Amino acid sequence: MLGFESLLLDFLFIIVSVFACSFFWVDQGKWSPFGVGVFCAAGVLFCMTFPFTEFPGYIYDLRIVPLLISILYGGVRTGVWVAVALFAYRLYLGGDGIEATLFSYIPIVLLTIACLYIMKRTSREITVTVGVLLAFAAAVTVSLVSLLKMNANEPSYFYFFAVYCLLVTGCMWMSTYLIETLRDNARMRSELQRSEKMHVLGQLAATIAHEIRNPLTVTHGFIQLLRSRSKNETDLNYLTMALEELRRTETIISDYLTYSKPHTEPMGSMNVKEQIHNVASMMEAYVVSHGHAMVVQAEDALYVLAEPKTFAQALIHFIKNAVEAMNPGGRLAITAYKHKDQVVIQLEDNGCGMSEEQIRRLGNPFYSTKERGTGLGLMVSYRIIEAMRGNVSVRSEIGKGTAFTITLPSTSYE
Repeated sequence: MLGFESLLLDFLFIIVSVFACSFFWVDQGKWSPFGVGVFCAAGVLFCMTFPFTEFPGYIYDLRIVPLLISILYGGVRTGVWVAVALFAYRLYLGGDGIEATLFSYIPIVLLTIACLYIMKRTSREITVTVGVLLAFAAAVTVSLVSLLKMNANEPSYFYFFAVYCLLVTGCMWMSTYLIETLRDNARMRSELQRSEKMHVLGQLAATIAHEIRNPLTVTHGFIQLLRSRSKNETDLNYLTMALEELRRTETIISDYLTYSKPHTEPMGSMNVKEQIHNVASMMEAYVVSHGHAMVVQAEDALYVLAEPKTFAQALIHFIKNAVEAMNPGGRLAITAYKHKDQVVIQLEDNGCGMSEEQIRRLGNPFYSTKERGTGLGLMVSYRIIEAMRGNVSVRSEIGKGTAFTITLPSTSYE
């Protein structure tokens, strides 16, 4: 029979490895490959140190579970290193089952790597299902190879391997479900902290903006009065520059007010295609002046619940951000289409691209990838989209470009 104590120890090692990765190497739901590799390798070695040896020369344990976790959550390189550690330690332990280990585990490792590329950006349920199926396939493969190697045909052998397959599959299900739950909790904590920070900043921005706008209005009026009475050309130039800077300051204040309260007017059904073309026409001169080209493709009958003015403000900031990220001769493609019950708007450029750390910080207060930028534009844009019950996702590669994808709930035309 299976060694119950060894089975509990194996399961304990795996759970400890999962929690160790979660507590020490989790950052907003993303695990460090190094942390995953270290703890999964430790889990593999501990499982192999305390196996349940039912047949002489053959050792069975739950090592396949941390091995699969290292590939699915740590990546190919991490998984390969853990597999190397597994094979090296199995060679050190010796016995007749070394060949069975090699023939069983190498195909499973390759299959898991293939699944890793296929299931990028998948949902939690799919990740858990794929992990369980891979564990079941691995356990069945180990069982078949062992049966062929031992040339066994007694019922006790089949009973042992049936229980072994169930144990491996069940342990993998519990492990992946726990991992996904921990990652979701980390993401929710991060979103909650961000929401609280944004709420406080919004209240502060509204207070400051209102207090500054009043004296600016008075200053603007007196400068216009001086400008109308001045006859000196030099003084007129200085006063004109002062008015331009005041207008720029008022624009910044308007952005802060928009951030604190994205919708000052009631939202209604808005034609997305029409609004995108209006913004594109307005921004065409700006794009061309920077030496770029802009292409717009939008499907008909796209409607969302929005306030056109604030939506246009968000789109303008996204376009400006893309234009400033490209070298002369760049291309900005804006596409809009319907996917299920959502309207998807994508802005893709061939600019300098961003790192994962830069993408993670986009939309945060006062963060900008530009030397003289304040980050206010994208911060306001994210806020507007969130107020419309939408979300913004970013895909970027350094040296190739960036794609902003805005997803909004679709509505019917009224």
